[in-house]
Amino acid sequence: MAAEKLGWRNWANLAAYVVNFATTYASLTGLFGATNTDLSAKYQTLVTPAGYAFSIWGPIFIWEGIFAVTQMLAKFRSSQLIFDMTPFWLSACAFQCAWTLAFAQEMITLAFVCMLGILASLLAGMARSDLQPVTTSEFWLVRAPFSLHAGWIIAASAVNLCVMADRLHAAPSTQLALAMLSFAAVVGLVSILSFAPRGDAIVGLVASWALAGGMVVETLDLGPRGRVGNDPGGCSDICLL
Repeated sequence: MAAEKLGWRNWANLAAYVVNFATTYASLTGLFGATNTDLSAKYQTLVTPAGYAFSIWGPIFIWEGIFAVTQMLAKFRSSQLIFDMTPFWLSACAFQCAWTLAFAQEMITLAFVCMLGILASLLAGMARSDLQPVTTSEFWLVRAPFSLHAGWIIAASAVNLCVMADRLHAAPSTQLALAMLSFAAVVGLVSILSFAPRGDAIVGLVASWALAGGMVVETLDLGPRGRVGNDPGGCSDICLL
């Protein structure tokens, strides 16, 4: 019996991965403007994570690369799971490319909207895939990469919100309130996903990694410049993420 031919969804999924990967790593060279490293240092907030926490992007891109290749194989290319997840994958990649460009140009509000778009795409894809039974191989090769990515984006959305507040020169009390609300939102959403009928432990593990990356509390000083922290440039000494 002849294998099903590759369809447009398969090629679109692969192309989306390649474009997203290339866009993300081109941004590290400063091709689109300031790099993420530069901007993370510029917009230090109450929820800015420790630098090592960002190494999670390595596993994210590796696992999503496995997904992009797996869904081209004869065994998976025509599966209902691929059919269901394709629009959400394409949407997530499109929003992530847009976020990269917007953030590099310091269009922080637009970047935050794009971040929410990534999160909504990933969560919707996960929810859609959970409506049907999947095999063990389908879960680990196709579905699980979404969980890894979503776990980080949940935390990153909280960071992006606080970066936006910093960019808009929000009052110290506002930044502190946003930090606490963001922390509560991350914990709440992760708890829902982890303890749902089809609980997702991967999301919880990644969120824990993000939380552990910045759970460092030293001092809180409300400076005269309307910033939170001891650094005159506005760097906070409290990290919740």
